[in-house]
This record gives sequence, structure tokens and C-alpha cells, in this order.
Amino acid sequence: MNYRAITRNLFALLALVTMFTSCYDETKDLARFYDSEMTYSERQVYSYYNWKETKNIALEIKTPEDGLIKVRALNGEILFQGYLVNGVLSELTLTVPEEIDQILIEYKDQIENVSCGAKKIRFAF
Repeated sequence: MNYRAITRNLFALLALVTMFTSCYDETKDLARFYDSEMTYSERQVYSYYNWKETKNIALEIKTPEDGLIKVRALNGEILFQGYLVNGVLSELTLTVPEEIDQILIEYKDQIENVSCGAKKIRFAF
């Protein structure tokens, strides 16, 4: 028997089997991630992902009365929701996607469209 030829053929067979069994179709995961029906908060990413596509916005909001306040993206997604106390300047930091350049601040029956080009926004109702 020619052991050299058998060994070479076994290595070739092993390489082919490894090549075909180690492939993983990542397009299924990518299609799920880029599904337009998902909101930003529903997207699941790896824990080691570096969020350089986000920015921090410092908001200072003052209201004349106690009330619920909502901060939304233009697509309607709620970025923040909380209860503010009468006359108290509330400070919060939002981490939002880089592409968000305007937000909606809702207080009682008022909705204000605010540009978030600056890193710090002061707003009073």
C-alpha cells in the first residue's frame, strides 16, 4: 500500500470536510438586525460592540407644573419618559443614535421639536 498517497488523500478529505462544516451563514443574523420593523432599543448586538455610532445629549428641562414628560425621536420611539416636579430643573443625559438630529419633547398637551446639534440643550416650557 502506498501510505503516502493515503495520508495525502485523508488530509485533503479532512480539509474539505472542515471547510464545509465550519462555514456559517451570517446573512440570516444580518437580515434580522437590519429589519426595518425593529426599534432601536429592540436591536440586540454583541456585548463587545463599540457604540461609536451614538452620541450623548445633555438635557436640562424646566416645567411650570408637575407632570409627565416624554422625549421621542421623530419616528415616535420614546427615548426618555419621566415625571418632573414643579419648577425643578431636571438634568438627564440621553445616548441616542448619531443620525438623530431632532427630538420631540412632550409635556402635557405641548409637543416641541428641538434640534439636538449641540451636546447640551436647555429647554423650558
